[in-house]
This record gives sequence, structure tokens and C-alpha cells, in this order.
Amino acid sequence: THSAAIYALVKSDVKGAAQRANKIFREMDQLAFVGVSKCEPITQTFDALIDVWGRSNEKNGAEQAESMFHEMMSRYKAGNKNVKPSIRSCNKVLHAWSQSANKDAPEKAELFFRYIESLRESNDEVDIKPHIVTFN
Repeated sequence: THSAAIYALVKSDVKGAAQRANKIFREMDQLAFVGVSKCEPITQTFDALIDVWGRSNEKNGAEQAESMFHEMMSRYKAGNKNVKPSIRSCNKVLHAWSQSANKDAPEKAELFFRYIESLRESNDEVDIKPHIVTFN
């Protein structure tokens, strides 16, 4: 399946794995759009894509990881309950920033952490609660 291919790319050291995973993800989206329900991305699919971008050596890997998180959040808030972000999703974005060579990575990680805290403090139905992994 498409998701299995994305999960495999997370664990691989293949050059361009993040771009390949992203391409597979977009194919899933297109199939889901035309009614192939088994191809609809779910939370775990987004988490895998966030992970593969965060583990990549791509210059913009952390930015792409965070962008995927925000896409997941937008879809969830638009009513797609199959893509509910979790603290695990957030931790993967923070990990991506911690591995980034971007000179602004520490500030970006802090901004994302503050965003997570704002989600926790809001009465939003996302219900994200940072835990020990988040603070490490």
C-alpha cells in the first residue's frame, strides 16, 4: 500500500527518500479525492511523512516537517477526523528542528513549542498535551 511505502522510506537511508515519500503522499491524496477511500491519508501517514522529512538531510527538511503538521491540522479543523494531530506528531516536528542545520532552528523549535502550548491552553478539541518526550 501507499502508507507502507512511506513507512519504509522513513527507515531507509535512500537519497531523496523525503521527496519520494512526499510524491507517494500526494498520489494518495489524489486517489482519495476521486473516491478511493483506502488511500486517504490518516494521522499515522502524516506522522510518517513528518518523520521522513525530519530525518532527511534536506536543507528544508524541518520546514517541510512542520508544514506537513500544519497541513494535517488544517485538514483536521476542516472536519477530517482521521488526521487528528497528536503529541507524537508535535514531537516529530520538534525532533526535526533539533536535527536541522538551519541557523534559525533553535528559534523555530521554540516557536513551534509555544504553538503546542497554545493548543494545550486553548479549548480546542485537538487536545495536545506535552509530556516528558516533548521537554527532552
